[in-house]
Amino acid sequence: MTGEIWDYLLRRKPILGLLLVVLALGGVLGAKIMDAHRPIVSQAQEIGVGPVPTYNNSLTFQILGTSGKPAYELIFASNFGSAKVKVTNEILDSAAAVRFLNPSGQPLASEQTVAQGAGQVFANAPTSYEVTMGRDYALEIQGAKVRVLSNLDASLATAFLPNSNTERYIFATGGIRKASWSASEGETQLYNLLKNYITGRIENYKSRLTDEVLNNKNLDVAGKTQIVLAWRSLKGADQEQYREFIEHLRRGGIPQITYAGQRTYLVGEKVDFAALVSARDGEDGVYAT
Repeated sequence: MTGEIWDYLLRRKPILGLLLVVLALGGVLGAKIMDAHRPIVSQAQEIGVGPVPTYNNSLTFQILGTSGKPAYELIFASNFGSAKVKVTNEILDSAAAVRFLNPSGQPLASEQTVAQGAGQVFANAPTSYEVTMGRDYALEIQGAKVRVLSNLDASLATAFLPNSNTERYIFATGGIRKASWSASEGETQLYNLLKNYITGRIENYKSRLTDEVLNNKNLDVAGKTQIVLAWRSLKGADQEQYREFIEHLRRGGIPQITYAGQRTYLVGEKVDFAALVSARDGEDGVYAT
């Protein structure tokens, strides 16, 4: 019965018969390719395996002097539980002050400028020390030239810049927010800094990535793993926009199957279709059929 069907297809419907032959051969070749790739698939699972990195997603506050250098610098630890303070002799255009307050409103540490000539300088400069904070502690900053930087990459943390000459910030567990923000708004603004940093790393890696490295799971495994682990720190839609690229990094390129034969053949013509179909991939090159 099967032989009669094939005879009918090749005599009466040669194009359909040829298509079925090619599909059948493709299935056999695909099985060979999958079998040959089993060890490599397990190796691909090594890309992106490991703990998600811990990032220093904290902030640095600076009050700049007339020279553009910090007259006051406050560098937070990664968990916002402490900060290193450095006060210099830089001259400021106008008065400035910084105060740390405990939950009861009592000052823990403070710095304030005094007049010097036509400008202002911090009274206790030069000095440096460390301050320890906790939940519901507050930071008040007064100054005309305040700069806030992300400790991830020293980029400007625009959302955290003061809205007026004096701004108050509230500490939470592992974070900080403006007093005018809700807790969730503060968490969102800190996450946005992390998101921008990670997506920047991904985009930079993509721009430098060649097709050869992208499609070969054996190349730059360490670099790909760093990108995959960083991607896992993103949330929801921020992850989704890179999911296809991340999966490509982890699995490498898919095999490319090429048919080099004619589009039509004569009825009864002997054709070695296996010799006309080839496959290659990024790791193993051309497969023998």
